[in-house]
Amino acid sequence: MQEKCRRLQAEISKLNEENRQVKDDCVRMRKMPPPDHMTSNSTAFLPSLLVVIAAIFIGFFLGKFIL
Repeated sequence: MQEKCRRLQAEISKLNEENRQVKDDCVRMRKMPPPDHMTSNSTAFLPSLLVVIAAIFIGFFLGKFIL
């Protein structure tokens, strides 16, 4: 019975330490400045724009050779 109590106390202390680390990480994340969403959105938009432009050029050249 004492062994089980010691094991549970060790688990409690381990969980308390993990909880403290999670709280510290949360506080650290709140203090960080938010990322600039304009640059991330513009870089995500660029590949799709290139695909659309490439499709237009391919369609144009195929249309010229087929017609």
